[in-house]
Amino acid sequence: MNLMLRKYLVGAVLTWVCSAALAAVVYAIVISPQNRLRNQLTRQIAQKQELYEDAVTATLSVERAQLEDELQRLSERFNRFAIDVADLADLTFDISRIATEQKLSSFTITDKGDWKNSSIGGCDNVLINHIDVSFTGSFTQFAVFLNEMERHKPVVFVDKFSITRQPDGSAGHAVSLNLAVLVTEPKNV
Repeated sequence: MNLMLRKYLVGAVLTWVCSAALAAVVYAIVISPQNRLRNQLTRQIAQKQELYEDAVTATLSVERAQLEDELQRLSERFNRFAIDVADLADLTFDISRIATEQKLSSFTITDKGDWKNSSIGGCDNVLINHIDVSFTGSFTQFAVFLNEMERHKPVVFVDKFSITRQPDGSAGHAVSLNLAVLVTEPKNV
């Protein structure tokens, strides 16, 4: 029996050695290159992921800069049309200065100060202030004054106006204007 056991053990050992050798050859030929390829692909993926994250960061920075530029441009455009409440007195002086330059007589200006109760539909922070202006002057003076009001920065809208010929036949006409100005709502009102 000893001989048979020896033959069996030798056969088993040879089978295991051949199987191990075959497994080592298969590992060397098939699996090892696959592991190297997998490691190489993992490194490439990590590099691409880093490039992607850098690109996203750069894109966000560029987009943020573009949005800030757009916001600045829109803010400047808005400021051409609206005035801060604190600057309403300066606007009254500007209108008076224009009237003086045009040599309008009997010039009066009244700021109604009604911006507190004059909301605009769909606008949360913009109100309307009305200013009444009256003077006596020729039609040319009226036209020049009206043109100056509409070209003013911020824009002064002419809501209503009337021009009446003087009953005594003098050269001047009585002019009455209702001007509207967009006002940004103060934060503490």
